[in-house]
Amino acid sequence: MSETRVGVLGLGLHLPATVRENSWWPDEVVAGWQRALQSRHVDPADQPHSEGERLVREAFAALADDPFRGAVRRHVLASDCLSVDMEQAASEEAILAADLDRAQIDLLLVSATVPDLLGTNHACSLHQRLGLARRCLTMTIEATCAAPAQQLAIADGLIRSGRARTA
Repeated sequence: MSETRVGVLGLGLHLPATVRENSWWPDEVVAGWQRALQSRHVDPADQPHSEGERLVREAFAALADDPFRGAVRRHVLASDCLSVDMEQAASEEAILAADLDRAQIDLLLVSATVPDLLGTNHACSLHQRLGLARRCLTMTIEATCAAPAQQLAIADGLIRSGRARTA
């Protein structure tokens, strides 16, 4: 029996065109953030419990006086744009990069940190916009920052089990 191979065929990325750099924020707003940072007290007696925690604390300490926490620029969503618009653009790019026929796609996994509608599976909207087949299993995976790892694990399991071929 041969083992099913699973891999990534194509990736897509979409960021809003509008970019805001730190200079966009009014000086008085930044000063307020800096005052709030200075008022926080860290107890030096509170020792890290692991090497990982120590490294994280050192990284945060390096940015302790930076109200932007190391961020220099942000992509800002236009007021007439929805998160599903960005998901569609990234998905279209991934489909193109993978050189796939949409009819081949039988699994769509979606995660939105800020969905357009709360309590609604917006994966269905993306499924419809992409013109995927009705047989394509479509799910929203709500796991915050762990969603990509969970999506990969779910896709891997469904592909290896033969329940899906292309996600």
